[in-house]
Amino acid sequence: MRQQPGGGTGLFKQPAVIANVSIDAKTACNEIFCPAVTISRFTEGGQALKIAYANCYGLASSVWTKDILTAMKMTSQLRYGMTWVTPLACPLLKCPGPR
Repeated sequence: MRQQPGGGTGLFKQPAVIANVSIDAKTACNEIFCPAVTISRFTEGGQALKIAYANCYGLASSVWTKDILTAMKMTSQLRYGMTWVTPLACPLLKCPGPR
């Protein structure tokens, strides 16, 4: 950890993107307690569901697609506490947190 950008107080952990993750990698099957996201590639919906259910955690999920039919099909098959669909989630990523 390092000092926050802009001279803020406290410690800051640089966010990370971990790409091309296999479904058995520790970063894919365990909770990561830092600002990080893992990205796995797939070619069809069944393979995406296999990746999604490869671990025991299920608080939230997201579907990133431009096709509304794909989004509807995938969200109907995902069993998570919350599932959002992009691009609807994109504006939310820019919202400030609670004050």
